[in-house]
Amino acid sequence: MILKKIISALLLCILCSTCQPLFTMDDQQKQIVFDMNLLVQPDPTAALQKLGISGISQSLVSGSFNEESSLIELFNIISGINLETKSQDEETVIWKGLHVPSAMVSWLKGKASCETMLENTKSRIANTYYWTSRMNTLADMAFNPTSCTQVLSPCIETFNVIEQLQSAGHTVHALGNWHSDVRSSITSSLADSFSKIKGQILVSGDLGHVKCKEHSNVYTEFLHKLDHDNDHVLFIETESKHHFYANEQNTVVGNVANISLLAAQLRRKGLLPSKE
Repeated sequence: MILKKIISALLLCILCSTCQPLFTMDDQQKQIVFDMNLLVQPDPTAALQKLGISGISQSLVSGSFNEESSLIELFNIISGINLETKSQDEETVIWKGLHVPSAMVSWLKGKASCETMLENTKSRIANTYYWTSRMNTLADMAFNPTSCTQVLSPCIETFNVIEQLQSAGHTVHALGNWHSDVRSSITSSLADSFSKIKGQILVSGDLGHVKCKEHSNVYTEFLHKLDHDNDHVLFIETESKHHFYANEQNTVVGNVANISLLAAQLRRKGLLPSKE
């Protein structure tokens, strides 16, 4: 009995000292779902070019030059939009501590078109602002699929990790919050990167549900599309609170500013080969 305990203790020490996962990648082939915010990031240079001298000057004068203050301004404008009853959505969604206007929630779910949101937003801007060019440009970057895509760039490091995961036998998918028209524009314009994803690329507009901490329907619907239970699916999120399967087995939290840390987490889980 004592000998058995000693052998068990020694085996445990050996396993811990090697820092290797207790399973092989063959045993752990998964459906891996990346948050879209880990795949693309804002391109500040492209955004400034879109704003132009006039837009930049207006931003400086208004004191709304950073992303958060501009977003608050845009949300305030959108909150005054009343869509048709069938399109208006009353579901509560919080993003970065801000209450997302119901009209925008409807748009994210695909209930309102990009054209409708852009037209209504610019109409509100015309009735609210003396200087309209800056806010009109922000509205374009939010709701015009082409303009939105033009101010985004692919996260090359993330796509490198995706290629490694797929080489290891896993299937990679993407899930995000966008209108389906924006998703189509992004995947088409950034095809060199997004063509590397062999699984499905779906957004809130495809699924009719918003991806947020308050509601889990989007994940349920996504799993239904994959025809997999959550035991075989790993969600890689930008924030753990966004995921309703918030546990170590089903969620990994990544940061686009430190993809190497994400890769290290995936290696610890045995999903990527260890570094030589």
